[in-house]
Amino acid sequence: MDLIMKIIIKYYWMSAILFLQLGCAAFLEEKPDRSLALADGLKELQAILDYEVGMNQNYPAAGDIASPYFYLTEADWSARTEITREIYSWNEKADNSQDWHNAYTRIFYANVVLDQIDDVALKGRREQDRAAIKGSALFFRGWNFFQLSQIYTPPYMEDGDGQWGIPLRLGADINIVTERSTISETFNQIVSDLTYASQTLPEQTVVPTRPSRAAAYAALSIVYLSLDDFLIAEKYADSCLMLQSDLIDYNFVDGSMVNPFPIFNEEVIFHATMFGTSQVFYRNRAKITEELFDSYDEADLRRTVFYVEQADGSFTFKGDYSGSSTSGLPFCGMATDEIYLIKAECAARLQKNEIALTYLNEFMRKRYDSAVFEVFNSNDALEILDKTISERRKQLAFRGGVSWRDLRRLNREERYRQTLVREIGDDRYTLEPNGKRYAFLIPVSVVQMSGIRQNER
Repeated sequence: MDLIMKIIIKYYWMSAILFLQLGCAAFLEEKPDRSLALADGLKELQAILDYEVGMNQNYPAAGDIASPYFYLTEADWSARTEITREIYSWNEKADNSQDWHNAYTRIFYANVVLDQIDDVALKGRREQDRAAIKGSALFFRGWNFFQLSQIYTPPYMEDGDGQWGIPLRLGADINIVTERSTISETFNQIVSDLTYASQTLPEQTVVPTRPSRAAAYAALSIVYLSLDDFLIAEKYADSCLMLQSDLIDYNFVDGSMVNPFPIFNEEVIFHATMFGTSQVFYRNRAKITEELFDSYDEADLRRTVFYVEQADGSFTFKGDYSGSSTSGLPFCGMATDEIYLIKAECAARLQKNEIALTYLNEFMRKRYDSAVFEVFNSNDALEILDKTISERRKQLAFRGGVSWRDLRRLNREERYRQTLVREIGDDRYTLEPNGKRYAFLIPVSVVQMSGIRQNER
C-alpha cells in the first residue's frame, strides 16, 4: 500500500484538474510538470492500476438512481441531494457531473500507464508482464468508455451514425483538445481496447479487483449485447464461461444473514462498486417495488436471500456481491450469473432453444428450492426469451448498471418497451421509452469550458 499511495499522491493533483480538461489546456490556470509523471518501472505502473479506490470504486450511479426496480419514500427522497432528487425524478436538467469526473479520472490513470508502458524498464519483470499491464490499462479504459456511453450518449441505434458519442481521451496529455466522437467511433474504441485486453490479460488474477481475461470476455459480451449483436455476445459469453463458470447454489446460502454473500465470492469475475455519496442504496432506503418482489414465487430462494422485510412492511435488498448490504455502495462489477443469462438470452434470440434451456435451467437450478424445482421446458424461442428476461430482472435488479443498460436496449423492442412512472407526494413523473432523457446532460461546466456539444433536450 505504501508504494501505491506514493504513486497516487504523485499523480493525484494531475487528475484533480481532469474535470476541467476535456477541451483546451487554455482553461487550466496551471499546467502539470510532465517530468513528475515518469514511472520508474513496471512495478510502479502496476501499482497505479492496483489502486482500488481510484480504479474499482465510484462507478456511475445515475442510471441506477433513475431505474424503476426500487423506490424511495417521500421523506427519504426529500433528504437526498438536489442532483439525486433530479436524477430520481428524470429531470431533464439534472447536471450529473460526478459520474463523468470519476470515469474520466480512471481513464486518465489508464492513459498514464499506456503512455509509458512500451518504454519503461522491466527491472526484473518479463515482457509478458508488460503485455499484461498494458492489457489491464486498456481494459480499464475501454470499460470506462462503455460506462460513460451508457450514461451520456443516446441508446445505440443501428442506423445512428450521426449520433454523438463521448470524448475519447487516448492519452494523458491534457493539452490535447478532445471533441465528442460519433457513437460508432465510441463503440469501435471500446471494442478495440477490450479486444486487446482479452488477448494479453492472464486467465486468472490474484484478486478480482485486477481484470483477467475472463473479465475482458465478459465485458465484450456485455458490450455486444448492448448493441443487439447476439452472435458475438454469445461467443464472448462462451469464452468467459470456459475460464470461469462457477455458480453459487443458493440452496446452501443462509438467508437469515445480514450479508449472505462474501466479498470476492466465486461468481465474481471483476470487482467494482458504484458511487454512493447520495446514499440512495443504503439498505433501509431503497425499497424494492411491489411488482418486482411479487415476481419471485415462493420456491424462489432469492425472496429471502436477497431481501429483508422492514418495519413498514416494505422489503429492501441485502444480497449484494460487494460483501456489504449496508454500505450504500452496490456491486457493479461482472459475475458469472450475468454471463449465464447473456448466454441463454443470445441462444434464445438465435433460435438455439436447447442450448438456451440448458444454460437457463443450470442457472435456475441454483436459485430455486431444490426440493420443488421443476425444469423449465418450451419449444417456443420467444417463451424462452421471456423467461430469460424475467430471470435477468430478478437476479440483476440491484446489480449496478444492469437495469439502466437493459432499459436502453430493450426499449428498442415493442415487446419489452416500458414507460416509467414515479409518484412522489402529489407529483407524478414519467420517462418515455427511447426519449432524450436516456442520455444525461454532459456536465454544464465541461460544456462551458470546452465547447463540446451538449446532449439534446
